[in-house]
Amino acid sequence: LTAEGSTAQQNAIAVFNQVWGQACPGKNLSYNPTGSGAGVTQFIAKTVDFAGSDSPLAKEQIEQAAARCGGNPAWNLPLVFGPVALAYNLDGVDTLAVSGDVLAKIFSGAITTWNDPPIAALNSGVTLPDTTITPISRSDSSGTTDNFQKYLAAAAPEAWTKGAGKEFQGGAGEGAQKSAGVVQAVQATPGAIGYVEKGFADQAKLAM
Repeated sequence: LTAEGSTAQQNAIAVFNQVWGQACPGKNLSYNPTGSGAGVTQFIAKTVDFAGSDSPLAKEQIEQAAARCGGNPAWNLPLVFGPVALAYNLDGVDTLAVSGDVLAKIFSGAITTWNDPPIAALNSGVTLPDTTITPISRSDSSGTTDNFQKYLAAAAPEAWTKGAGKEFQGGAGEGAQKSAGVVQAVQATPGAIGYVEKGFADQAKLAM
């Protein structure tokens, strides 16, 4: 079983593992947090039996997955909701409002400083510094990336024209491996903002 997944997803897998042990005595299930893209790739390649992802199989993967399953369709089994948080590191700013349009422009590089007028307009009464914004994205193939980019495409279609998918398309900022890497990069980088499943941001006590 592979995925990196949300903390909620990991909890669901733990319960699944417990029930599996009761229903299939003598059969072991191991979990490897490789990330959604790697998990699906390994599932299609028949190196794992299950894969966890924050987004379902893409259209081009459905036929490949069916071939891997002996001509039978692979099942997408929804288990949990994984809310995506925008975690940021901005000294002195405890609350921050952003919009889909602003996020699309930040993650595509069109907005580059925290006191840019579109951000200031959403944060009346908040003193925003002229700190450079460093967007942090997932550098590995990620269901969280797919869901975040789907959100940007739906919320800000004029500003986000780069599409979706498990690979980050924005072209701005820095990449980090897995959710833990995004958390570490945001913590270590003044002015950073990154998308991550909310459970990881909660555990790290990041501003969101």
